[in-house]
Amino acid sequence: MRRNVGRFSEVLLVDCGHKTNRYNYQLLTFMAKNEFGECAVVQQSLIEANGDWHMDRAIDHLKRSHPTRIHLLRVIVVDKDFNEIRVLETNFPDTRILICHFHVIKYLKEMRSRPEFGKITSEDASQLDAAVHNMVYA
Repeated sequence: MRRNVGRFSEVLLVDCGHKTNRYNYQLLTFMAKNEFGECAVVQQSLIEANGDWHMDRAIDHLKRSHPTRIHLLRVIVVDKDFNEIRVLETNFPDTRILICHFHVIKYLKEMRSRPEFGKITSEDASQLDAAVHNMVYA
């Protein structure tokens, strides 16, 4: 995994899988991606909770494992977990943090279907979904 950071050091993908075993631990995965779109896992951490302390420890380990390449990191892509975003912003202040397209579209679809925005027809919903998709991928 250490060798992969040398080859893939510009974009970091972060995801935390919930309830990965019978003790409900979470699997925090760091994947690096290069300019050619090639990905490789650079670290996996089994953590008890998605709290600040656990995330900080995993990030500190990532930084210690890759001291010469971590400064090349420019972008971090995460899902919609705001705790992850906050901890990553604290640990990587010069790095841009983005939410993945899939989670943005999913969130906007959920917002569209909320009752406080009123009932819309299925045709209007599909047009709105197409507009959201076009905006996200523009």
